[in-house]
Amino acid sequence: MNLIFLSLFLSATFSFAHSIHYIEDIPLRPQSVGHESLYEMEGEITEEFLKKTPLEIVKVGSDSEYILRQRAIEVDLENLKKKKVQEFISDMFITMKIAGGVGLAAPQVGRGTRIFVMKHDKRDITVINPTIIYDEASGKKRSFEGCLSFPRWRNKVVSRYKKVHLEFYNRTGKQETNVYTGFQAVVVQHEYDHLEGILMTDY
Repeated sequence: MNLIFLSLFLSATFSFAHSIHYIEDIPLRPQSVGHESLYEMEGEITEEFLKKTPLEIVKVGSDSEYILRQRAIEVDLENLKKKKVQEFISDMFITMKIAGGVGLAAPQVGRGTRIFVMKHDKRDITVINPTIIYDEASGKKRSFEGCLSFPRWRNKVVSRYKKVHLEFYNRTGKQETNVYTGFQAVVVQHEYDHLEGILMTDY
């Protein structure tokens, strides 16, 4: 029984460390297990483990950090059919999943293009050349966010809009317009910021 409880606790704490949450819904810090010891106990999400990702994640403080501070350029939609572009998008999803993230932007893997990927309703979503409209009427809510580009997924409290409208192209070049609320709205805003050269620590 104790082993089952410990397993559930570690699983919940691990998810907390690698996700974005509303601050009102969860404690600000893992209650018993610190981040350093958590990584050692899990034995998965380590620097050595991340070397297995297809794409290297650009870290704040590295020589490539400048890419995170540049506004990404639009993608030529005519190039979407090219094998290397589709392979890059697929590699972004693989890298995001191995790293334990819920979203990943192209600048985070060294490409200054306006692409980000994310999970939504158990589906893989590719966002290309997005335009975002913040629903000011929905108000804001504080979220507790982490970022794969920060060593040890440094966490930060950020105030985000509860609802956003996003117009973008998917990986086949089809235009989509979606409305995102709650947790997914936070993910969208976080990843969109990466395309603008903005980091969560700027808030």
